[in-house]
Amino acid sequence: MSLVSIGGGHTLAPDAAASYLRMVADGCPRGITSSTRSWETQDRWWRNQGRPGFPKVADHPDRSKHVWRPKDARDRGARALDLPEPARAWVRKNGHRYGWMKDRVAGEPWHVEFEHHRDTMEDDMPTAREIVDELLSRRIEHTPGQTAASNRESATIERILGDMSAGGFRAWKDLPLLRAELAATRAALVALAKTTAVDPRAVERILTDAVNRALSDISITLTSGD
Repeated sequence: MSLVSIGGGHTLAPDAAASYLRMVADGCPRGITSSTRSWETQDRWWRNQGRPGFPKVADHPDRSKHVWRPKDARDRGARALDLPEPARAWVRKNGHRYGWMKDRVAGEPWHVEFEHHRDTMEDDMPTAREIVDELLSRRIEHTPGQTAASNRESATIERILGDMSAGGFRAWKDLPLLRAELAATRAALVALAKTTAVDPRAVERILTDAVNRALSDISITLTSGD
């Protein structure tokens, strides 16, 4: 298992990170006091509790869900957060739907832990395959000239993109429609990025550059009557 960044120098296990970023996308205020720690850090804090300069911790490193143990295949660590207000209040009210259980450690109201099997919001998120399938299945209506040339009144985007007639790529739509479909694809991918451990702004930047380069290289083949 590899840890995933959730911003601000904090990390979580992949499933916990995805759930946390879904909460942020749905309105949870950002703000984390503590997230994942090494076994050594937790052990040092555990053994030195009460001494100046050492924070309070509730669990031995072998039991703490803050701790990441990369060599343990059964590890369920790296799935805990300590939250300040107002993030704490938001998670106290809404976090259970995303699998984040509050006040699991006595005396630490700031501590929440992620339990994958309690994440009811995961089932509501479309997969990347579902997003792509939905986009490719959309139909584009042909103009009269296109209908006459192809004997079709419309075609799916998948068929349009796969049409290799005339010895190369042939787009049966005008530039505004092409731009609209590219924009829809970009929006879908950026929305997907918000549900995963990826920076949506970086995705938007990369996709914008890629779309602009693609548009500069595309030539539109028009048929008689268009």
